[in-house]
Amino acid sequence: MDRLNKLTQHLKEESGEAGKCPFRHRDVKDSSRIRPLPTAAGDASAIDPPVVKATKRTSTDPINFLLETAKEHKDCFTVDRGRGYQYIVPTDVSLYEDILTFDDIFGNPVTPNMSVNKNIFQIPSDQLDRHEQNAIGGLRKYLLNNNAGLADIIAAKLETYMKEVMGESGTMDLRDLGVAIFWPMTEALFGEKANINHAPFLYKAFDDIDAYFGKALKGVEVPEVKEGVTKAYNQFSSMIKESNTGGCPVGPLIKYYDQATKSEDPDLTAKFATAAWWGGQGNTLPSTVWTFGRILGDPEVKRKCYEEVDTTFANQPAADGHYDYDTIPYLTAALKETLRMTTYSIAWRHVQKDTTLTASSGKTYNFKKGQLVGLHFCMRHFDETVYAEPQKFKPERFIGYGAGLSPVIDGKPYAWVPFSAGRHKCSGYPLAMLEIPVVMALMFREYDMELLDPLPGYNFQQAFGVIGPDEKPVRVRYTKRSK
Repeated sequence: MDRLNKLTQHLKEESGEAGKCPFRHRDVKDSSRIRPLPTAAGDASAIDPPVVKATKRTSTDPINFLLETAKEHKDCFTVDRGRGYQYIVPTDVSLYEDILTFDDIFGNPVTPNMSVNKNIFQIPSDQLDRHEQNAIGGLRKYLLNNNAGLADIIAAKLETYMKEVMGESGTMDLRDLGVAIFWPMTEALFGEKANINHAPFLYKAFDDIDAYFGKALKGVEVPEVKEGVTKAYNQFSSMIKESNTGGCPVGPLIKYYDQATKSEDPDLTAKFATAAWWGGQGNTLPSTVWTFGRILGDPEVKRKCYEEVDTTFANQPAADGHYDYDTIPYLTAALKETLRMTTYSIAWRHVQKDTTLTASSGKTYNFKKGQLVGLHFCMRHFDETVYAEPQKFKPERFIGYGAGLSPVIDGKPYAWVPFSAGRHKCSGYPLAMLEIPVVMALMFREYDMELLDPLPGYNFQQAFGVIGPDEKPVRVRYTKRSK
């Protein structure tokens, strides 16, 4: 089955059309799964998860902090960040599915999403109540149905960007490779008036939101975030007004939100579009930057990528402008391996009522109403029982898996979960898994590229899914290839 069909099948399975849950692996016996039960009064067998005090590494090196703590506490543990802020970290993967499945017990991420949309993107609560479930819930299906066509448009916009902005040769910072996808993606999804010529301020607006988003998420009013959101909103709002009076049409995502909100209010459409614009770019840019960096930093991987571009991808796109995304399996595998190594995605849940969960060790743990639970999927990404030599970059791990999102790798559940998991995972994955590999393929086909400096470190202050790079300059030299 080709990659597009796999993605389509994945959505059908999620929605129940295929009659099964895609997160239940066929080799897992029903007897190994324990449904949460309400805590019985006086149940002496249930214990509280052990408490671990946070250290400086909890913020500066959280992945290794979690991995080392998990070696001591193999079922679960509670991280105490001080000042009353605690959260439970399940270590035993057998606990994951119940936490992700039973919203009536563990809640769902809708409330946090509403907080972001209301507090940062200024969408009124009453409008969120009416439209968020439909607008956000339908986005994944919309992108899955249209991902190839949208990626085709982004690829065409990139060809123009390379010609008009990058030119024949030059030296850029590694992060500027993220900018190279920012403009084609923004224009393709939101409209021609959102391009580098008509709205050059949009990249700075995005960068300001992204840089201070964590602070704003804590409820602090950050002028840079407010100004960035306002500039983007004003641009999208003016584009909608112009389109409604017969002017330049808006892009497909703005049209989607207008339809999803039943054309209730152009301002509401603009606000949803602003939130989607930041959300989509916020992980696409660092994913692109890290994948380019990992490929260029490994001579053998780089050789294989160029070989693929010069053979199976050489004649893309077809005469009708459409790309065959199955022609770049190694670049897709490189993206998946990069996401394994650079995502810090966490599925947060608030326990809605007292319950217990029994780990595979046989121990039963209390999960009390009001407690915060965080599934840190990076712990599986670097688990030596899941991946041999997990610190090494090996795209070959994902050859044969295509662009699908199955969390099961070699029979191991929740082995690859960069977009979170369960019914509430990231909506943008169908597009990301096509657009990033084709962008890399086009740039490798056009340029000989060379990494001149070591890769940057991680900036965990910008880790809302994909970890951002630190500020260390990293130069990339590129020269137009002879045809």
